[in-house]
Amino acid sequence: MPRPLVLLLVGCLVIVSGSRLAVAGPIDDAVAKAAKLQQQLDANGALADLLSERLDRSRIELDLAEAGVRSAGRRIATDQRRVERLRRQLEHRAVQMYERAGRGAGLPASTGPPAELGRSRQYISAADGRDDHLVHELHRSLRDLASEQSRKLAARRRAEDESTRLDAARRRVEEADTFQRLLLDQAKGELAGLLAQEQARQEQSSLVAAASREYSATDAVPQNAGASAAVQYAVAQLGKPYVYAAAGPDQFDCSGLTMMAWRKGGVDMPHYTGSQYAMFPKVSLDALEPGDLVFFYHDVHHVGLYIGGGRMINAPHTGDVVRIAGIYRDSLAGAVRPTLAPAESPVPVTSTTSPSPS
Repeated sequence: MPRPLVLLLVGCLVIVSGSRLAVAGPIDDAVAKAAKLQQQLDANGALADLLSERLDRSRIELDLAEAGVRSAGRRIATDQRRVERLRRQLEHRAVQMYERAGRGAGLPASTGPPAELGRSRQYISAADGRDDHLVHELHRSLRDLASEQSRKLAARRRAEDESTRLDAARRRVEEADTFQRLLLDQAKGELAGLLAQEQARQEQSSLVAAASREYSATDAVPQNAGASAAVQYAVAQLGKPYVYAAAGPDQFDCSGLTMMAWRKGGVDMPHYTGSQYAMFPKVSLDALEPGDLVFFYHDVHHVGLYIGGGRMINAPHTGDVVRIAGIYRDSLAGAVRPTLAPAESPVPVTSTTSPSPS
């Protein structure tokens, strides 16, 4: 049987484990589950092969039995023709006996010379002997035919029963095989999902580490503890998916990310880019510091957290993840610096958790 995809997945698992990918716990369980199902499938396959071979043999035996029944049928037809010939011979013999014996029952008492009467009696006696032999041969042939026909029919019934039994057993094995293949597909899906999750976790960890190094390389230092806490929080979210109206802990939109980052820095703000832009002091783009919020487009519907070196951390859009990006683009509209004492009143919003339009 061909080796299943699960072995390829296990091979992949070995490869990534060589790259220090954690494989304990659920992944080990999924591998063991898939391996057990594969063993069952292998056993089913071997049994199905055995049953198929036996079924092939039983079908050959059934074909032979059918041929025997057909042969017996042909012999029946032959013997029936033979019986008919014997019957005609007996009828013909009776006519001859009647013609030679004269008219009436038995031999006439006083017709013809004595020598002729003697020859007639001898003829009748010989004819009776031949007739007895023919009758005996007929009965023996019919008995032999009935016995052979009975054996052939019994052999055919046995072959049919064995073929039916083996075919039913093979179908049961195939049904079990189909069900276990469904379970194996499910197990492979679970294993692939766990591997993907672990790979994503490793990639996210690598992304965070690279982003931290990139941030460190900017030589930009937040001017206060609040900005430092906000930047550290944003760096820790790198790689998490963008989801509209989300504000963590596992997914974000743009204003949800900046809101939660600055909440770590001790500043509360609404979950809305317009309010965030309106409620804090504006900052010149040539005076940006790590922790400042930078906004884009004429209606300021996108926001990122500046980390220095002309770069920001932001949650871009659906299908993307929290990432580092450059801020200098045509859509850059302005920047603000969150403070504990807002310079302006926030734009009225219906809820502090209303989603960003980004």
